[in-house]
Amino acid sequence: MKFCSKCGKHYKDSDTFCKDCGIKLTQGAADSSGLADLKESASQALSEASSKAKEAFSEENRQKLQEKASTAAGNVSRFQALSANAKKIIAAIIVILLALGCYEYFSPEKQVERALTNSIQVLTEVSSKSPDEYTDSDIKKLASIYPEAKRDTITKAMQKTRDYVLQHPGEKANSDFMRGLGTDLLSNVKVKSVTIQGNRANVTLVNKNGARIGVQPMKKVDGDWYMMNLPGDRD
Repeated sequence: MKFCSKCGKHYKDSDTFCKDCGIKLTQGAADSSGLADLKESASQALSEASSKAKEAFSEENRQKLQEKASTAAGNVSRFQALSANAKKIIAAIIVILLALGCYEYFSPEKQVERALTNSIQVLTEVSSKSPDEYTDSDIKKLASIYPEAKRDTITKAMQKTRDYVLQHPGEKANSDFMRGLGTDLLSNVKVKSVTIQGNRANVTLVNKNGARIGVQPMKKVDGDWYMMNLPGDRD
């Protein structure tokens, strides 16, 4: 039987060259040449893996793991050692804290504040561009801060404005000053307080220094809050 001295593959005595390596076959059993290299590589890989395993489970690391496990076990033991009444009190406190946190996030006032904050962020981002710079993504994003029933109208209006400015380059310079002024004002707006009455809300706004800017009215449409008096919004 012949074999390949490089890859160790066996062949019939009538074969002359290795089909994979292309080198001339050797008569006899595969021994030290190709297989020896494979054995050496495997041995080296095993040695490195063993070294890393020993390092991971060194005395220092084992001690750290034991300390963490001991601390966790101690906490569980202390809790188990408490009386039934103490456990109930702790559980009640946890439930109250969770309830307060959920109310803080899902309260109507917070919903209004998040809706207004998101609208201001979108207006700030889009208004920092000239109409001829509006992308389809900008238009879609701005339309999203309007109620669903008005988004198609707003989208078409913005597209029409973009097309007009592209056809009349002089209009871009005329709007630069007002656009910059609006962007600066919006970027400094913060919510101070929210007052809700049914499907309407008034949000008191202040600037970065805490000085009162004014009141922004909000409306609730199909379960979501939207700014009133948005551009093109006559409701």
